[in-house]
Amino acid sequence: MRIIVTLIIILIYFITSALYAQKSAQHDDALICEWAYLFSKDSNLVKIPTAPVMRNSKRYYYSNGTMNITSPYIEQMLSKLNIKGQRPVIYWKTSNGTLTITQGQQGRNGISESTYKYIIRADTLITIDYLGTHSYWLKRSKKK
Repeated sequence: MRIIVTLIIILIYFITSALYAQKSAQHDDALICEWAYLFSKDSNLVKIPTAPVMRNSKRYYYSNGTMNITSPYIEQMLSKLNIKGQRPVIYWKTSNGTLTITQGQQGRNGISESTYKYIIRADTLITIDYLGTHSYWLKRSKKK
């Protein structure tokens, strides 16, 4: 009986912790829209060749903290492999000029988390990864 009570208490703790984390996540309203990839520069701010996966890619940031990423290259590869799966849920949050993107589920293939510094200048989003690579994105639509 004690084991069951202990397990219930642990379960309640994890559920309330997850709910608190979702409610406490911050989302910069300036990001909420569609962004189209333009180009990238290395840490010395020298323009670098665009990887096929990034060509014509888009990011959609939604006000509920989820996002969608599209890439014609990835769509083409999945089509060639005849893979028609459900898109993973991707979450985003911001804090003090840092953008965190989280993808995946606990217990499945694991959780992937990427962190970037970000700057918004007029209609341009600049994300800076841990290597100092600057990626430039153009605002394509208004808030959703």
